[in-house]
This record gives sequence, C-alpha cells and structure tokens, in this order.
Amino acid sequence: MNNTLYSQEFEEAVIGGLLTDPEACSEIFEILEKDDFYTDLGDIFNTIRHMWEENTAVSLITASEATGRPSSLLAQFTYKYTTPTATIACARKIKEKSILRKILKVCEDIQQIILDSTKPFSEILEEVERRVFNLGEYSDETIRHIKEYIEELSRKIKGEEITRGYSSSFKELDSLTGGLRKGELIIVASRPSVGKTALILNMMMKLAEENIPSVLFSLEMDALSIATRMISLSSGIPIFELRNGSKEVYQKALESFAYLSSCPIFINDSTLITPSKIKSLLRRHKEIRAVFVDYIQLIKMGDDNRVLELSNIVRDLKSIAREFDIPVVAVSQLSRAVEQRQNKRPQLSDLRESGGIEQTADIVLLLYRDDYYSKKEKTEDTVPVEIDIAKNRNGPLGVIKLMFEKKTNKFTNG
Repeated sequence: MNNTLYSQEFEEAVIGGLLTDPEACSEIFEILEKDDFYTDLGDIFNTIRHMWEENTAVSLITASEATGRPSSLLAQFTYKYTTPTATIACARKIKEKSILRKILKVCEDIQQIILDSTKPFSEILEEVERRVFNLGEYSDETIRHIKEYIEELSRKIKGEEITRGYSSSFKELDSLTGGLRKGELIIVASRPSVGKTALILNMMMKLAEENIPSVLFSLEMDALSIATRMISLSSGIPIFELRNGSKEVYQKALESFAYLSSCPIFINDSTLITPSKIKSLLRRHKEIRAVFVDYIQLIKMGDDNRVLELSNIVRDLKSIAREFDIPVVAVSQLSRAVEQRQNKRPQLSDLRESGGIEQTADIVLLLYRDDYYSKKEKTEDTVPVEIDIAKNRNGPLGVIKLMFEKKTNKFTNG
C-alpha cells in the first residue's frame, strides 16, 4: 500500500494520546472508527473506546489486560504523545487517509463494473453513478448548538425572509400550508379522475410564472399529453379541441406555444423511474427547484412486500426533499374504501397502503368533488372542488374550496 494512504506514525500517536490522556483526547472517538486504521492498531483503539464509554479507567495496565497486548508495547506508543491538539490533528489525518483508501476501492469497483459485459449500459451507468455519489457520505458532519439555527431564523425574520414556500397559486391553501416549502413532502390524493394531476400541473404553471424550474416525473401519462394539458391551461383552449386539432386551433395556441417553450418546465415520462433515478437526475440538473411525481403507486422497486416497498418509496421521496432542499409533491391514489361509505369525502386512512404515506408526508391534501358521485346528469363545465388539508406537520388543518374547469383542467380560487 502506498504510504500516502496510511501512516503508522499517526496511528501510533493517536493510541499513545488515548493511553496517556483519554479525557483530553476524547474528541477522537467522534472522528475515528476502528476501520479507519490501516494497521491492527484499530483493535486497540476499539478496545480503549469501549473502556472509555463504560467509564473504565484507561491506563497501561488496564489497557494491556483488555487488549491482551504487553504493557511494554503500549508504553512505546505513549512516547509519541505531545498534546491533545496534536493528537486530534493526527486523528483527522488518519480519517483523511481512510477516506482516500475508500475512494480508491470505489474506483477499483467501478473498473470491474465497467468491464462486466453482461450488464446493460443503463445499469452500468446507474451503478457507477451511485457509487460515486455515495462518496458524499464521507463529508464532515457534526451536531450543532441550537443557537446557530436561532441566529439564522432571526436573520430571516428580521430581513422579512420568512420561510414561506413557493406559491401553489391558491392563496387560501398557501395561507394554511405556507406554500410549497423546501424540504417538505406534499401528498395530493383522491380517487381517479377527480383532478390530482390537474392540480399539480396548475402548481407547475405558477412556478413557471415565477421562473422557478420544476420537473414532473409522470408514470401514468405520456409527455405529449402533459404538454397538451399545459397548453390548455395557458391558452384556455379546451383539451379535446387541442387533441382533435385544426388550423384555427393552431392559430389560437401559437402564443401559448411560444410562452411554454420559454418556461423552466421539465418532464420525464419513463414508467421505470425510481427515487434513486430521480436523485441521479437532480444531481445532474442542479437548476431544478421543485419535483412533482405522478403517481407513487406506479413506482416499482422490486420488493415483494408492497406495503413495505411503498413506505420505502415515500421515505426516499422525503429524503430527496431534504437532501436537495426542494419541495417534492407526489400524487397518490385512494383506496376503494371511500366508495363503500355513505359520506364519500376521503380520509387519511383511505390512502392506499397508507401507513408509510401518512407517517412520512409533511402535508396531505385530499381532493373531493361532489359531482364525481352525483347521479345527476353532469353538464356543468365548472364545478367546486374541496381540498382537505388532512395533515399539516407545521400548520393548521382545514378545508378550502377551489373551482375546477373541466374543459381545460384549470383550478381557480373559489
């Protein structure tokens, strides 16, 4: 092993410091793990750490007995000790070299992955990318005193930089939820054809007005259908007219074509999208500031236990929101249980495989349309929609009313 990737001297100095003054050098236990040592001194380190954690006195005699190493050998390490500061500095150097060895191992693994001709290109690319980005776990992490966060919050409030999220386009909804907040997972749920997809497209259009880049991962609807709906929202031309097409419709839509072509709206309509692939794409497209997923029950990750799989998917989406500091809005189906009740208004328990969704989401919006269940002839072009804020981790619950224009799928404030 190249000696730039390990240091016997640093490792001996750290052991010497822990044997001489473990209390003064206790910060080392937060920096190093046994596996960070290249030599078998990692075993001695691990034993000393256990002794310190159990409040057992650490000395040459007790350490010798615990490690099974001669006290004369351990004494040689104490000669390397100078000061706690110098010893902690040696520990940091050991950590750096340990990380470099791990990086080298990843590079070797990547070489083997690339040379594996049995795997398709897409799998090779995804695996290589995962290995590389997993190196981020070796970045410095620590705990911080709450004072730092209080000071940050104080600066934001003083400068009127309130932690309100992006506007959803609906004032009453924003007043209760704070908008689409960074780091939060927002679930939009209803029975089929009530307006879930339409609602998130309305939100994306509002973000586009504010020049905030967003992406829709659509597992149900193809990208051309999504674009058609957005043209309808922008132009007011009914969706069915755009689908049928004519020269007159084309002329009406020209302005919207130009406008939407300039908007920071991105679409991925792969039916094989997964949270790990979403992460991969976001790392490459750092400009994206909001993610929409339609819908989570269509995501498959190969787990036989569907309830557990869905819980993992939702946790991964929440992780994406926090890691990239963006709002993630995900559409969810409701179970048929709602159809069996006299009162058809949805409840949290109606979320399909609901446990993980209900627990992990920051906000859950349940959509209800009375006309959806009405036995009367459905002739109205514009109908009221109730949005029940059934969960709001950082705010009040409540029900707001919007109006929904069926021909264009446009929502307006009620």
